Amino acid sequence: MMCQWSELMKVLPPWMREQVDRQGRERLNELRLRVNQHPEQVLTDGFQTLSGIVSDLDLRYVINIASGYSPWAASSIGKGYITIPGGHRIGLCGEVVVKDGQPCSIRNVTSVCIRVARDFPGVANKLASIKGSLLIIGSPGSGKTTLLRDLIRFRSLYTASSVAVIDERREIFPYSNQKSCFSIPEHVDIIHGCNKPQGIDM
Repeated sequence: MMCQWSELMKVLPPWMREQVDRQGRERLNELRLRVNQHPEQVLTDGFQTLSGIVSDLDLRYVINIASGYSPWAASSIGKGYITIPGGHRIGLCGEVVVKDGQPCSIRNVTSVCIRVARDFPGVANKLASIKGSLLIIGSPGSGKTTLLRDLIRFRSLYTASSVAVIDERREIFPYSNQKSCFSIPEHVDIIHGCNKPQGIDM
């Protein structure tokens, strides 16, 4: 298992980092921060609340660090999330701003859900013999992205096929400091940050 844990720690308010690091480094799937409530960890083996109460300033801190202090310039905010280096995704809840019938931003954020990106090389080995199309469905947090990432690796390595990846949310093969956080095999080309129809055209 691999995880860019240090990238996750950077976006957390300093007062909760030690608790999250101690209790969740190997087991954390999601961290939920809601105004005026205790931080809640969703672990591989259950839920756990942390000491301390989340404030509006804490949520602003997370959004500012995650967006490089320009939250309204982050193109994905209108879609309800920010992806940070390491592939960790921060879902936002609050008041949706609509322009021309389309969501364009979120203001007055009241809670965030931080999903931890982890990589498990080899998890797709049993599916490797499947030929043709494959539909991956599952509930949030069930490992769809993790499975897809490993299938891409397997397909490119063991069939010597070229694979094009449209990584709309920058989470299948995320980057940090101009380097991929998870191993990218040969024969794989990645387009980050555009939607699937645009990526197919490109």
